[in-house]
Amino acid sequence: MDEEYIIFKLLLAIFLAWMIYKLISSFFKKKRRFLSDKLQSIADRKFYNSVNRFKKRHNRIPNRNEKFRIAIQVSHYIIKRRDVKGHWIRQKIRKHLLEKNKVVEKFTMR
Repeated sequence: MDEEYIIFKLLLAIFLAWMIYKLISSFFKKKRRFLSDKLQSIADRKFYNSVNRFKKRHNRIPNRNEKFRIAIQVSHYIIKRRDVKGHWIRQKIRKHLLEKNKVVEKFTMR
């Protein structure tokens, strides 16, 4: 009985030390960026070029719906993956473009 009690206390101490370590390390954890700088710059450049191409073709400024379609086209141009991760990266690119260019106030990813 004495050995079981010592083993139990030892395991409890190890578990508590692990929990304290996880708690402290969570405060100092580096936060991940929403979208990398490289992807942001590529998306901004492609969106700007696509809007200018639209202006040249149609001799007018694109309205809200057309800017939305341009953002969707740009996200598909940048990320060509056809899996779930590609879907969410494209959603992040759309969110960045639409909120930055004030097409929508808050874009909800779907």
